[in-house]
Amino acid sequence: MSRIKLFTTRMQMIARLVSLKSAGHYARMVGISAILAALAGLTVVLFLAELNKVLLSETAATVVDLQWAVMLLVLTSLSSYSAQRCIARTAADFSHDMRVTLTKLVGNAPLERIDQVGMHKIMTVLIDDVGYFVSAMSYLRSLPPTLFIIPGCIAY
Repeated sequence: MSRIKLFTTRMQMIARLVSLKSAGHYARMVGISAILAALAGLTVVLFLAELNKVLLSETAATVVDLQWAVMLLVLTSLSSYSAQRCIARTAADFSHDMRVTLTKLVGNAPLERIDQVGMHKIMTVLIDDVGYFVSAMSYLRSLPPTLFIIPGCIAY
């Protein structure tokens, strides 16, 4: 069996272990994190536009312009930090739940079945495969801001 097919089979097995209730919870948390990250990306573009307007204007910047720029900078920082904390917490919870579920399955399996499967395969599932899911979730936090910043800068 090829490595890709074996990897895909293991990922499908792990995906089946996630209950619908916890899958909905994780989907909500990733969605909230994506919305916060998108807000961070959008505020970065607005901040850059405001900064350019203030720096390139012929007249002196007003207090309102500077307050708007500072507000956007604060909003960018808060939304970015919140998105990162949300996805980090979701990844930690997901990792814990998956490891607990897999450990329960291995603990409840008959010893003959464990001997047939092999300890090396069980350890791979318990250690490596859950890590792949967690690392994939951590990449999600950089995707939404990038999707807003790049087109926003191009359009600006």
